[in-house]
Amino acid sequence: MNPRKAFIFFGPPGAGKGTVSRRCVDELGWTQLSTGDLFRRHIKEQTALGKAIEKAIAEGKLVDDVTVIEVVYEWIVQYKEEVNPLIFDGFPRTIKQAQLFLEKMRKNRIECMVIVLEIADEVVTERLLIRRTCQNYNCQKVYSVASHEEQKCKVCGSLLYQRADDMLDTIKNRLKVYHQHANQLLCFYEDQGIKIKRINAEQTVEAVLHDVLLAAGEIA
Repeated sequence: MNPRKAFIFFGPPGAGKGTVSRRCVDELGWTQLSTGDLFRRHIKEQTALGKAIEKAIAEGKLVDDVTVIEVVYEWIVQYKEEVNPLIFDGFPRTIKQAQLFLEKMRKNRIECMVIVLEIADEVVTERLLIRRTCQNYNCQKVYSVASHEEQKCKVCGSLLYQRADDMLDTIKNRLKVYHQHANQLLCFYEDQGIKIKRINAEQTVEAVLHDVLLAAGEIA
């Protein structure tokens, strides 16, 4: 039996990882893990993990490795019997996380590929400053909203809001943290023999999705 596939969508906040992930889920039936979604669920429920996560995000810091692994491993166990490819969006973020992650993937015969969405910091900042999220937890649809537009969700009608991690000072901190870890992580994946594909994330969503599917071997 061929090993199951997993794709690590790698890139700075605002690169489009979540958008492309959702398209792969909706159109191809892949299974997505978004640490951001899991974190927001814990924050909404105000669990002990959620309170620690909320504090770190508000300060523009990384959530500590122990907390991340605890949340992610719970998710992996839940979906490990499925046959569709897995998408990891926003994880791993540190060498320690990546080491533990690859150990679990190899143990379960899951073959990994890293897809890097490359984008300039200036473009990321512009995108995130106008990003708004539906406040309905069961919807969570994301929009790019100009200041004069009505800020209501077109799907469920709930009000939109600007997440704390989409404020200018926090964006700067998030990008700084990303760059501190990005090169180390990519070098680690290379040393581990993991395939890495780079995609220009400043294209349209359709073009990015096409290049991602090409890199993943889903289209020729």
